[in-house]
Amino acid sequence: ACRLTLGRGRRPPRAVRREARELSRSTSIESTLVLPETVTKLDHESEIAIYRTVQEALHNIAKHAGAKHLRLEISQTRTTIRMVIEDDGIGFPTRRQSPQGFGLLGMRERIAALGGNVRIRSIPEKGTRISVTLPVHSESSIDENDEGTTNSVNCERIHGAV
Repeated sequence: ACRLTLGRGRRPPRAVRREARELSRSTSIESTLVLPETVTKLDHESEIAIYRTVQEALHNIAKHAGAKHLRLEISQTRTTIRMVIEDDGIGFPTRRQSPQGFGLLGMRERIAALGGNVRIRSIPEKGTRISVTLPVHSESSIDENDEGTTNSVNCERIHGAV
């Protein structure tokens, strides 16, 4: 089991970075990561939900999207963690009669159980954007004088296999 650590004052989430690096190593997809230098320490359920959402989204991109590029961004305010994962792949129709795949359904349910929201926007031949908003459920209190935003951002581009 992976314990995702998003502890305050620590480097960006290692597990998220590792997943993106592995995807780029095993495919020709170039990944751009925009991750905060620091985030509030989250409760275990929120950490797992973020990790599993990233894992599922990257798996879907590798398996179905035919993408050349992906961008993964995580940001935080005092009350919210926001995550955006987008690709330039083939997209898919989001208004279809049949239910979405179990992976997307599980992603939505996992985030909703924690009071969050998942929005999926996909345009055929243009790509897909998954936006996740999750309330901060922290294990430690935020300093009342802290403005609660993450100002410092680490951006990394990972080139895929050729």
